[in-house]
Amino acid sequence: MQMEKLRIKDFTDYRFLSGLCFSPSGEKAAFFSRKANLGTNGYDLHLHLCHVHDGTVELLLENIAADFFCWEDDDTLLVPLLATEEERRTVASGELLTSFYRLDVKTKACTHSFSVPTNAHMIQKLAEGKYLLRSWFNACRPDVEHASGEEKERLLKKVQDDSQYEILDEIPFWWDRTEFTNKRRNRLYTYDLASGALHAVTDPLFDAVHLAVSKDGRKVAVAGQWFDSKRLIEDGIYLHDLATGEVSVLVEKGLIRICGMDIAGDRVLFAGTEMRRHGMYENPQFYEVGFDGGEYRLVRSYDRSIGDMVVTDCKFGGGCICKAMGEALYFLSTERYSTVLRRLNKDGTIDDLSAENGAVNFFDISGNHAVYAAMRGLGLQELYLLDLNTEKETRLTNLNESCLSCKTLSPYEHFTFQNTDGVELDGWVLRPVDFREDRRYPCILDIHGGPPGAYGEVFLHEMQCWANEGFFVCFSNPRGGEGRGNAFMDIRGRWGEEDYRDLMEFMDQVLIRYPSVDAQRLGVTGGSYGGYMTNWIIGHTDRFRAAAAQRSVSNLISMVGHSGSGYTYTLDQINAGFWEGVGIGWYHSPLKYAKNAVTPTLFIHSDRDRDCALSEGLQMFTALKMVGCEARMCIFKDECHDLSRTGRPMQRIRRLEEITRWFHKHLD
Repeated sequence: MQMEKLRIKDFTDYRFLSGLCFSPSGEKAAFFSRKANLGTNGYDLHLHLCHVHDGTVELLLENIAADFFCWEDDDTLLVPLLATEEERRTVASGELLTSFYRLDVKTKACTHSFSVPTNAHMIQKLAEGKYLLRSWFNACRPDVEHASGEEKERLLKKVQDDSQYEILDEIPFWWDRTEFTNKRRNRLYTYDLASGALHAVTDPLFDAVHLAVSKDGRKVAVAGQWFDSKRLIEDGIYLHDLATGEVSVLVEKGLIRICGMDIAGDRVLFAGTEMRRHGMYENPQFYEVGFDGGEYRLVRSYDRSIGDMVVTDCKFGGGCICKAMGEALYFLSTERYSTVLRRLNKDGTIDDLSAENGAVNFFDISGNHAVYAAMRGLGLQELYLLDLNTEKETRLTNLNESCLSCKTLSPYEHFTFQNTDGVELDGWVLRPVDFREDRRYPCILDIHGGPPGAYGEVFLHEMQCWANEGFFVCFSNPRGGEGRGNAFMDIRGRWGEEDYRDLMEFMDQVLIRYPSVDAQRLGVTGGSYGGYMTNWIIGHTDRFRAAAAQRSVSNLISMVGHSGSGYTYTLDQINAGFWEGVGIGWYHSPLKYAKNAVTPTLFIHSDRDRDCALSEGLQMFTALKMVGCEARMCIFKDECHDLSRTGRPMQRIRRLEEITRWFHKHLD
């Protein structure tokens, strides 16, 4: 087979998986795939069926709009569709409507089941003909859907008029991709098919973040909180009896940050952190609380995160990361630089279930089997089946096999080293795909976001593209990242200190171990916190000939007031209150040191980034221009913080082209 170089636009051939869910029998699983469409400059969303014991995959629906569903029975899915012209006109007029259709997975036939006047984004079957919905609810929006005639027209006009401005009276006030969130909440409803009754379960100003349904479908545990001015990061847990409407407080809000939960028998198992020693990113402990309330009880101490924290630019969407089966709780956790599936048993012991290489992204459990999407080695996402008795993993699908089979890729070269503080760190190098011992090459240092994130041995499109462009690429997991425990992760109040030293010592190690890397042709880049570190580096050293700061942070004081991650995030990372933390925040802000910068720097930012606002990049860009340092700013319109992962295809191509050209210009 003739091999071809991997190119920037090749990611448009990849399929990104999400929403994986077993059928009731466990013999089938439905899931979504997204694939870029350059014609529409968007992503085509398809719904698939996988027969899990032989890996056969069927296409059920293509080019759909919503990425959620539930199983009615083993042969029927309930999916949201706008299948008629009347439904499309209703939504286009400004009314709220979600229509659900019954999809026969054998015949592919769709028949209308019911419609609700809400903006639903989740459905779960409670019992025959009874469902739980979660919808995006605006407490300030007039109730158009229950009006008629001239009154309805008047209210629709008000909805249109109100869309031209925002009133803010609470914090945080926006979130990346969802824009302004003032008085918007995730609200729960039940729907009864027989009566057609839609009933609100939670209050208008209660935000339902995590939920779990009892096995009999009669109770739902909800982690979230009611607020009308300032949202806390410590949610409460509330038990709703769906038959009586009674609500019990199991855990008061303001005590613990909930990271995941489910119901096991007559108790709620949850992962949460009280944030007493290591702040908001303190790794969660496992707790339980009975339906009858009382104090929540520690089940198992734990010092790793919940979820997949391994960084890649080849995921779009997600799925389950925490689920109870019987008395056990299954969950994903990042261990050093891999994400694995683990099981918390009733006695508090924890079992490792999946292999410790690559990353499991999301999963589902049925009987003695788990099915999950994972990235292994130099491969993209595929589905795998795990026998929980034998712990044997079987690859089910080859959805992305053809994308990379004829492409030249650079294998990971992993090494560990001890920094000057005696901490062992992980690092990786990708050689140029046409590497020759008698040549010297430029090298790009890539820094992950977070800080709680981790690089691992999973496919990263941009790094492989740079290796195909003739660059060495190196990356490491400095202190501040995930997978190594709280002590390793906690750099609050010290951004730019030990993390900076770790990265510089890693770069030193690369130059020692790889003499073909030209020390005079080094570049550095990173996004989010990685963008912060890029900004910090150019103000503290001139060893890099070029830099690209993406969706970056430059001023930890201004970040408090406009970050979509909330006022709590930056104050937590400064490790001080705002008024007393201004000095600390400025001391650790790259903007303070921009006067020292001599490194030509490209700034990549999205104008709708609500995590690291556009003003963060503009402040640093302006500072470099003021001191005569070469700088270029590339602003992507109508894109958000996740441009490199979920941005429109043409914008993702342009972003990577801009960065690659910048490094060629300054490092070749």
